Amino acid sequence: AAPTGPLDDLPCGLIVQPQHDSRLIEEAVFRCSPQLVRFRLAPAYALYLTERAVFRAVNESAELNPGRLDNCLLRVADSLSAAVADSQTEPQSLVFWLANASEHLHFVKRDMNLSDLSPGTVEHVCDIIAAAVQSAFNMLLADLQDRLQADTPALLAPESQEDMAPYGGPEDEPVELQSTPPNNPTASLLQLLRCLSGAMVVLRRCRVNAALTIQLFSQLFHYVNACVFNQLVSPQAAGEAASGYLTASWGDLLLRRLE
Repeated sequence: AAPTGPLDDLPCGLIVQPQHDSRLIEEAVFRCSPQLVRFRLAPAYALYLTERAVFRAVNESAELNPGRLDNCLLRVADSLSAAVADSQTEPQSLVFWLANASEHLHFVKRDMNLSDLSPGTVEHVCDIIAAAVQSAFNMLLADLQDRLQADTPALLAPESQEDMAPYGGPEDEPVELQSTPPNNPTASLLQLLRCLSGAMVVLRRCRVNAALTIQLFSQLFHYVNACVFNQLVSPQAAGEAASGYLTASWGDLLLRRLE
């Protein structure tokens, strides 16, 4: 529906009957398949347009149910939180809802009309969605760290053919983030790079905002560096004089691998 009032400065809008609020929110969240949605931020936009429709009805049409907007906002926040919790074993779904929850949080925070009409509820709703975003971020970070842990020892392995071949051939395509990390009995530099590249592909595909992507990879790189450092200073490494870690040639090799 086209915008119908002075408070509608969005390029599009919805008209939602009160009895359909819950159903529309449920359809946008619980009946949305991350694998089938072409526009990955569709749930965030659909939920926000629903909230704007309810706001318009309450503000302009002498709505008999003044608590309708509060109920709608709280239902959206609780639904996003539930979607994140339901995705904890599905990393691709986790990225999808991380993107949508953070995008919707941005919409609600910047909407002064919602804050003016229901300031207390909006603040509470933002807290709920922010907690869901933080939870999704932490679960995704833990999942990726588990995937990287098996391959970080490859950074301190003896020089191999992987150090000679440049990364970026057709066999080096990023690996999709499956529910269960691949079982690799041997640590591999290639697998380490493919895991990081695969994570970046999924984050971009789901349109996770740049700030969260930078923060996530900053913590992943810190984790990899911590694993390497802990291995270097471990008693086992210190007792292996033949390992050659404290040499210029080994430092050059490690630097190339980290780069």
